[in-house]
Amino acid sequence: MPESDLDILRATPRGKVLSAGLIVLGLAVLAFFQMYLLPLLQSALRPPLVPNAIASLKFMFAGLTALAIIPSIAMVLIGRKILESGQCPPPHAWVWRDTRIKRGRDAIRLAWISIVSGVLAALICAILAGYVWIMFDRVIPQHQLRPGVTILQEQSASKP
Repeated sequence: MPESDLDILRATPRGKVLSAGLIVLGLAVLAFFQMYLLPLLQSALRPPLVPNAIASLKFMFAGLTALAIIPSIAMVLIGRKILESGQCPPPHAWVWRDTRIKRGRDAIRLAWISIVSGVLAALICAILAGYVWIMFDRVIPQHQLRPGVTILQEQSASKP
């Protein structure tokens, strides 16, 4: 049974360029993280710690969190558009390839999947960033002791 043109959203050059651009942007961010931010992280955590190294790393992770939450917000907005229009993909969406339009319960289900997964991704990302932020507070710079100074560990009387 052939599908009518009303049931298919045709691919556009804009959709193909946008999709390819998002893939390239994602790979560029990943390469930037691996080439520049990871070596910065490793060098900043080597003793002796540079002043304000922990604060700089905390704000670096806050920036990465903001970058990671942006796609989650986009997922929620797309889910909202699907709910408003009653079809998935929404009208005038830029698609990579010809896409069959889903309506009714299927569209509503996809909209809620998009909204819930976007909210969950944002929450998980924010919680992970908060955890990293707290863990950086636990990194205490080690101070060099003067020669001849020794710190002894005291044992409790109940332990043998």
